[in-house]
Amino acid sequence: MTKVAVAGATSLVGPSLMAGLNRLGVASVALTRNITLHGEHDGIRWCAAGQQGEAPVWVCLMPIWGLPEIFAAMQSAGVRRVVALSSTSADSKRNARSEQDRQLALVLERGEQQLAAWAERNGVEWVVLRTTLIHGDGRDRNVADIARWLSRWRLFPLAGGGRGLRQPLHVADVAEACLRLISRESLPCGVFNLVGGETLSYREMVLRIANAQGRRCIMLPVPCWVLRFSVLLLRVLPRYRHLSPDLADRMNADLVFDGTPLQTLLAWKAGNFVPQQLKLHT
Repeated sequence: MTKVAVAGATSLVGPSLMAGLNRLGVASVALTRNITLHGEHDGIRWCAAGQQGEAPVWVCLMPIWGLPEIFAAMQSAGVRRVVALSSTSADSKRNARSEQDRQLALVLERGEQQLAAWAERNGVEWVVLRTTLIHGDGRDRNVADIARWLSRWRLFPLAGGGRGLRQPLHVADVAEACLRLISRESLPCGVFNLVGGETLSYREMVLRIANAQGRRCIMLPVPCWVLRFSVLLLRVLPRYRHLSPDLADRMNADLVFDGTPLQTLLAWKAGNFVPQQLKLHT
């Protein structure tokens, strides 16, 4: 395989992807804006975009709306193939009640369109992976947030029974999908859903996380409006500023997406949801 540049190597998926490239013996370079990381660390070369040299293959783990900032660096590197991460939130949050969520859906979709248009103008193969709920290293704002709450409180507020379905996706599976895509001889350009290998309810997801943490969890049924109001109050605190009031509604919404096209293409699917006890990042 030719040299691979990884944009966003410090992201949730970055460590798993870099480890996978190293395991396969693939020459790679990790791109970061953090100047203190520049240089060689643990066998990985770190540099800023534009300093990577020739790199025909790029994996972009950074927020997809930021990709236009590195298009020039990709071109200077002689890029021929790009695999980029987006999110199924581009679809699920398009008509959300929260303005914050609707804006997220908008910028995700716009980023996908910008990449597609640029790549097609320049004869570059491209794939966008819309991922479902990512977890796995204690830094995510999904499973780790729930685990962090459960580490402090035994009661877990649950609106409407938590019947909404989820497809949790481990960081290692996201990295594996990227590795399989960049290893192919040819790449069908397009947007694909990358989903977890199991569909389960929000309630069941919380219970499994509690079990992994060795905690006894008591579900506290609350009306949706109470939870929405509580989230608005919590958002005053920096730790919870990222939470959306729509969290209460989404506990009972099915966030399920068809991952069959990608699974067929790669002859592979992600694993089931098996949360581990997490080293939580505060």
